[in-house]
Amino acid sequence: MSAVVRKRLFALITFALSVVGSAGAASDALGPAFRIIREAVEKDEIPGAIALVARGGTILRHEAYGLRDIENRLPFTTNTLCWIASITKPVTVAAAMTLVDVGKLALDDAIEKYLPEFREQTDTNGTHHVFTIRQLMSHTSGLVPNPPTRRSGWPIGGPLDDFWLQQKLPEIVQTIARSQLRFEPGSQFEYSNSALFVLGRVIEVVSGKPYAVYVKEKILEPLGMVDTHYAPPPTEAKRVATIYARRDGKRETIFRFNPAVMIANTAPDGGLFSYPSQLVPFLQMFLDDDGRVLSRSAVAEMLKEQPHGWGLGWSLQEGLFLHEGSSGTVAWADPKTRVIGVLFLQYRDQNKFDERLRKQFREAVRDAFADPKKPEAYFPPPESEGGWRKLEQPEDIRRLDPDDLAELKKWLLDSDKRDFAAVVIRHGHIALEVERGISAKTDSRRVASVSKAICATVLAIASEQSQLGLTPRKMKFDDPAFQFIPWAQPLSDPRKEKITVGQLLNHTSGISPEATGAPNDGTWDYILGHSGDQRTAKLAFDPGGGCGYSTHALAHAALVCETVTGKPYDQFAIETLLKPIGVEHWWFQYYEGGDTFRVGTGNERHPSHGLGMPARDLARIAYCMVRGGRWKDRQVIPKWFVDETAAPTHDVKTSEMRWKLNPQIFSHGWELPARLTGEGGRNGAGIPADARAKPGSGGQYIAFVPSLDLVVTRQTGSSGDWQFEEYLRRACAAVLSGTIVTIDPQGNGSSSPKTPPIGATRLRGHAPVEVTRPKHLP
Repeated sequence: MSAVVRKRLFALITFALSVVGSAGAASDALGPAFRIIREAVEKDEIPGAIALVARGGTILRHEAYGLRDIENRLPFTTNTLCWIASITKPVTVAAAMTLVDVGKLALDDAIEKYLPEFREQTDTNGTHHVFTIRQLMSHTSGLVPNPPTRRSGWPIGGPLDDFWLQQKLPEIVQTIARSQLRFEPGSQFEYSNSALFVLGRVIEVVSGKPYAVYVKEKILEPLGMVDTHYAPPPTEAKRVATIYARRDGKRETIFRFNPAVMIANTAPDGGLFSYPSQLVPFLQMFLDDDGRVLSRSAVAEMLKEQPHGWGLGWSLQEGLFLHEGSSGTVAWADPKTRVIGVLFLQYRDQNKFDERLRKQFREAVRDAFADPKKPEAYFPPPESEGGWRKLEQPEDIRRLDPDDLAELKKWLLDSDKRDFAAVVIRHGHIALEVERGISAKTDSRRVASVSKAICATVLAIASEQSQLGLTPRKMKFDDPAFQFIPWAQPLSDPRKEKITVGQLLNHTSGISPEATGAPNDGTWDYILGHSGDQRTAKLAFDPGGGCGYSTHALAHAALVCETVTGKPYDQFAIETLLKPIGVEHWWFQYYEGGDTFRVGTGNERHPSHGLGMPARDLARIAYCMVRGGRWKDRQVIPKWFVDETAAPTHDVKTSEMRWKLNPQIFSHGWELPARLTGEGGRNGAGIPADARAKPGSGGQYIAFVPSLDLVVTRQTGSSGDWQFEEYLRRACAAVLSGTIVTIDPQGNGSSSPKTPPIGATRLRGHAPVEVTRPKHLP
């Protein structure tokens, strides 16, 4: 085929199958990355490929190029089934970690505890060694690189012939047990496919289920990866890509799927067939760390550097976790930028062109999300000294869509009839400010439950200062809370003794959930359970045993702060948070002591966590969080607190008691709106996974999205529900210039793409939502 004909065919395939529109592609920040792959196909350096980049749970660009089957002229599509090879390994490890989570397996257990055939295995000197689950996962076991029954060789580690595909896992592992260890376990690193076969067999023995069945039940199905297979269905044979290689300058066919051959060997080291968008939820699981499929401790272990450099199942390099496959595949994620990249080639080159191409694509994606100018961090002066800078030309200065901002302004004005002030801030500029009857600068009206996030933030500062010896008492979030609340003695319920400070903040304490109907305000006697009202006297559930949204719990937190710091909560908050970031307008709520709440003589009047503040000043707190807790040259909010708010801070899975919300939205005072699943009409579809927010009962709102450098606030000072997530969704859309996902009152999502869609992704477990390639990247 001539170069001209080949190029025309390529152009036709790309036009028909690419999931992006052509407009603006040259100026798109991801353009150079995808151009590398496109040009490699145009030059016949590779037959074809699928490339994908996602961020915050949303696919930004997703394209297919060239041919998946040269002989039959079948084009790659974005759902072409590819052999992902060793990218299967972290999937296998994740499945094993689910057994660790339920206590059926321990990382430092000896393999021979589960597989007695290894009790007689020796090294080349005849010495028996014990190796562990952890060493299997981190390639430090000493096992041979490949099972003895598989012939090793380039380009894909060994032939995928009928003999190999029909072997069974127990028999393969028996041959590995009869081989000799190559070194003392734990003493060095050697990449080992055999180790993953052994791990797969351990999964079978411990779970009582076939390896592939267990992985499907515990990993693939919960993540919605229903089109990922160990053996592609025969009816889908034409969707499976052929694997090619170039050797001695000639192209050869390495593997062509034969639907007549039954694949019995599910190959825990590399048996999966899939396509890039199917892998997004798996990679996103490690970025979100939400505890739904894997516990947070399991995710942390897999991403923690083990002896000799690897994680568990993942290669850790350049700040990424990633894995490559011998079929020319690579998948990675960047915890810092929350970017996911996947490239499937189904092609190997003896001169390693495919390796260089994968690296070039990964580096180009990294560059697309790097800020080339890296402007000096901006921090606004107090409002009396000029305050926030305003953005007059959003499309030119800060990559915001002016049409989306205009739509957002109209939506804010139409969303209800209350007076309000709303502010949207991007890169330190006010991109949008809408006021109706309220000043965003000076009206310090009641912020309602937004104060819960602020209280948790203040308590983190108190904890940090206490560890530095700057306060009368030391305190950590896992300390028992009531040791810092002497006014509560004697405890009205002995179970209160077990409540931790952190449980006060994440609504798992059991203290007077709003579902009980107990009023949120009253005397301290009432709040602490000494007024005779059983709703405040008795816990609704054992600490950590449920989730019940509780205003009273945060009032307790204000008293904890007072004891730890030796200062009233309001004074400490003003000195350590509000003044350092330039807040000038505030007020705090106080409760009277009541009949029995006494220290010394007379009733005690103490500040609670409730407060009032203008919309612009609320934005300062969120902006400080976006900046990792820093304000100018000072670490105002502890970095550990900012990081920990990005995930749930408890393991409760039962619904919140009052609104039946997903309990995994609750962190330290802040909430994770992307995890909302439709209950009560609140849905997190279309919201980046790293967003944190806190709504108030009167339509007050504070939210920030670090990956977009975005802050939004709203102040009303009144009561009544509001569409909080729709506000944040639309603000994010103005940044991404993509589809606006709208949610109806029943919590169902729909999308309205402004340009042709580039693909669909399952956002946070919801139904697929169409998204469009952004005009610009943040």
